[in-house]
Amino acid sequence: MKKNENLSKVSKVKHYLYGCIKRADRMNDLLPGESELCRKFGFARGTVQRAVNELMQSNFVIKKSGRHGLYINPEMIDLVPVSIGIVMNKGISEIVSSAAANAFAGFIKAITADTDTEYIFHDLLETDFNSIYDSARENGVQGLLWIISNCDDPESSAVFNAFAERNFPAVAVGYSFDSSIPAPRCNTVMRDYAELGERMADFIRSKGYSNPLFIGEDRCIMKNFTARFVGEVTCFTEDSDPDGVLDSILARQEYDCVISGGGPRRYGMVADVMNKNDYTRSLPLILRNYFLTKRFAAENPALKIQVMDELSAPAFMFKSGEAAGRMFLKLLKNPSLKNNNLLLKS
Repeated sequence: MKKNENLSKVSKVKHYLYGCIKRADRMNDLLPGESELCRKFGFARGTVQRAVNELMQSNFVIKKSGRHGLYINPEMIDLVPVSIGIVMNKGISEIVSSAAANAFAGFIKAITADTDTEYIFHDLLETDFNSIYDSARENGVQGLLWIISNCDDPESSAVFNAFAERNFPAVAVGYSFDSSIPAPRCNTVMRDYAELGERMADFIRSKGYSNPLFIGEDRCIMKNFTARFVGEVTCFTEDSDPDGVLDSILARQEYDCVISGGGPRRYGMVADVMNKNDYTRSLPLILRNYFLTKRFAAENPALKIQVMDELSAPAFMFKSGEAAGRMFLKLLKNPSLKNNNLLLKS
C-alpha cells in the first residue's frame, strides 16, 4: 500500500510539471523548484526528487550549468504527454454508462489518429467550477472532455461555460439538451433533435399513417415532428400513467400507429398499455433505435414493432466523441476559440 501511495504522489508531481511545461511561455523556461513543489503538495523531498529525476531521465527537464533551478528542455516540449480531464456521469469513478463509454472511445480515436502524442487521462468529479478547475490545474490537466447526460444537474452547462470563458480547452458531448438541461454556449457536440423530429414525421407519412399517437419524447423532437407532419397529432408527454390517462386516450380507438421514445420507465408504461387488448396490440408501434429497443421487442413479441432507420445510441455517441475529439485538437492549438455548437444528424 505504501509503495502505491508513493507512486501516486510521484505521478501527481510529474503531471503537474507536464502541465507547467505545456503552459510555459517559451521565453521563460524556468520551472518550480524542488522546495516550491514540496511546499505546494506537502510531499517529502524524496518524493519530489524522484518525480524530477524521472523527468530528467526522460529529457523533459534539464539543469543548466552555473544556474540554479529546473528548466524546460525546448526540444522536448512537443513530446510532453497531454493530460486530459474527463467528467462523465457525475464522475468516472462512480459510474460509466455505455453511451458515455462510446463517446469516450470516439474521442480517443480522433485525438490519437496520425500522431505519436502520448495522452494521460484524469477522472475529475463533477461538482462545481472551482473544484474541477483547481483539480485540473493541480494535476497538470491541459484540456477537458465533459460528457453531459440527462441525469446531470441543470448547472452542468453553466459550469462548462465557465471553462470556455477562462479560455481553458474544453469540449462537451451532450445526450439531450432541453429546458431542464440547457445547452452550453459553445464547443459542444449534440444531436440535432429538430432534424430527427422532422425525419420521424417523414417516416410516419411514408408508411401511410395519418393519425399517430406520440408518447413521451424530447420536447424539441415532438415540436418539430408536429410541425412537419401537417396533421393532427395526439401527444402524451409523461413517462408514467398512474391516473390511466394514456389508457383513456387509446380507448378512443382513433389511431393508426403509436410512436414512442425510449427509456426504461417509458418502455415499461408502453408495454403495459399496448399489451392490454387486441386493438392496442394491432397498432404499429414505431420506435427509435434506442439501446433498449431490441430487448423491449424481444420481451413483447405480440406487439407490431417497427424500428426507425437511424444510428443506434452507442454508434451515435461514438460519432459524437469523434467530432468532439477533432474540436478538442483545435482548442489545444488555440484555447480562445469559441466553436459554434455542432449539431449531428442521426
